[in-house]
Amino acid sequence: MPKHSARTRHGPPSTQSSLPKASSFTSSSSSPPSLDLECPAVQWATTVEETGGQVAQGLAPLVVALFSLLLRWTTGLWPYSGAGIPPMYGDYEAQRHWMELTWHLPMTQWYRYDLQYWGLDYPPLTAYVSWVCGAVGNWINPAWVALDVSRGYEDGPSKTFMRATVLVTDILIYLPAAYGFARRYWAYTLHEGGVRAGSKPGTSRTFSPLSTAALLLFLTQPALTIIDHGHFQYNSVMLGLVLHAYNAFWDRAYGRGAVLFTLALGFKQMALYYALPIFTFLLGRCYRQRSLNQGLRLLVRLGLSVTLTIVALLLPFLRSIRDVQQVFIRIFPVGRGLYEDKVANLWCALGPVLRLREKLSQPQLVRLSAIFTLVACLPVCIGLLIKPSPRKLIYGLASSSLAFFLLSYQVHEKTILLPILPISMLLVNEPVLVPWFINTATFSMLPLLKRDGVIVPLLTGWALWNWLGGYFTTVIRAPHPVRWTVLGSYLVMGVALIVDLFIPPPGRLPDLWTMANVAISAAIFSLSWAYLTARGLGYFAGPFPLEEPGMEVDEERKDQ
Repeated sequence: MPKHSARTRHGPPSTQSSLPKASSFTSSSSSPPSLDLECPAVQWATTVEETGGQVAQGLAPLVVALFSLLLRWTTGLWPYSGAGIPPMYGDYEAQRHWMELTWHLPMTQWYRYDLQYWGLDYPPLTAYVSWVCGAVGNWINPAWVALDVSRGYEDGPSKTFMRATVLVTDILIYLPAAYGFARRYWAYTLHEGGVRAGSKPGTSRTFSPLSTAALLLFLTQPALTIIDHGHFQYNSVMLGLVLHAYNAFWDRAYGRGAVLFTLALGFKQMALYYALPIFTFLLGRCYRQRSLNQGLRLLVRLGLSVTLTIVALLLPFLRSIRDVQQVFIRIFPVGRGLYEDKVANLWCALGPVLRLREKLSQPQLVRLSAIFTLVACLPVCIGLLIKPSPRKLIYGLASSSLAFFLLSYQVHEKTILLPILPISMLLVNEPVLVPWFINTATFSMLPLLKRDGVIVPLLTGWALWNWLGGYFTTVIRAPHPVRWTVLGSYLVMGVALIVDLFIPPPGRLPDLWTMANVAISAAIFSLSWAYLTARGLGYFAGPFPLEEPGMEVDEERKDQ
């Protein structure tokens, strides 16, 4: 890959001649990675530029954002978790209840009030966002968030309000993060005039049809849409903050990135899935400063940034050590067990054989899962410490978060969204792996989404996304072992889906179809982890380097 000056702009290359149709798992081609040039997403973006010129192409990302919001809103017209099912309802009621309690109660009671009915168990930033939403809801209609008496409130206007709050967080946080990522990483990866990692903020970056198509596929990815806007949660806030943090790391604004990642942790503790690779990446960047003095200054700056952010998030609770303890007791509930329901990780998949929950005590399970998780994360973390490039960081985030999903303590189905984010970031680099993984991840959530009554929007969104990316045919061009592995797994998943939807399980084995889903998904996730880890370490050399030119030594930056 040629080196680009930080201030150099290059015209976008000819789409039809300069890029291949797709790259494979283990391609050693020297040509740059790309999307399928015949897929509808690329064809649409190319047509926009050819017919409307630069003005239309400049507006294309806005059209993409509006289309993704339309998909989210139409998904929200379907049921949600626990709709009309008293007494506990579901995640929708949990989020509404947190608006209710944060608005009416003093902060000292937020993590103590009626813990048996959806007690608050997310970090303080979630509570603050709930307070803001509760204030707006109370201003519109106090009945929506009336303390205690509003439990299970599900009238039409209140549901519209709740759905709108998720949409607003997407607009404020997730969509800008995705747009910023497209104008950094994809523009550079696709040789479209994008600038190298570490260019100065504000440097002009080209936004071509391929970057527009990649943004379209990123924002229409079905798993996040169906969970946040169907099942009902606010995962896009945490994921958007993580993506903003990555954009800051790409700009070498390490202090800003550290603050943004700490805010992600302050919204949902599951962001810890990314903590190890980010920590080792930043430590490696400190080592790569021009001098020991500059490295130590950056390290101190990062430490202060993280510490002050944590203090700011916990400030209302710092008046009492018991209040702080209660916050951490609630956000790390080790008493819930090794995993929830039937989740597609290794502990659940191997549970009928190993029976660890019957043989080991809870403290032993916590230690066992922690050891296995750390061992699985160690290779990519060492690689990032030695050569901390932004591209390797994406593979590190994917490998680490997938290791946490497969092996850590207290995992539920929806946490598969964490590895989905960095894997989606690789959609122009891994056009076979990305759809295979995301399709499997969506399949793995089938039992949960079936209970929610959102199978129709799930299958519709899945089909639309695969059609837009040309993913129904991309796998055909992969090498033979990969091709038959992926096609064979799709066949097995298709049969399992049909059986689950139309054939009742045997009476004596009511979880048979669910456990089949778990076994299939966990096997594919494990293979994906092995591949992503190897790629992060430099094996299976793809069509681009994992170390960017000019990243050997950092220059001192005022905004670090």
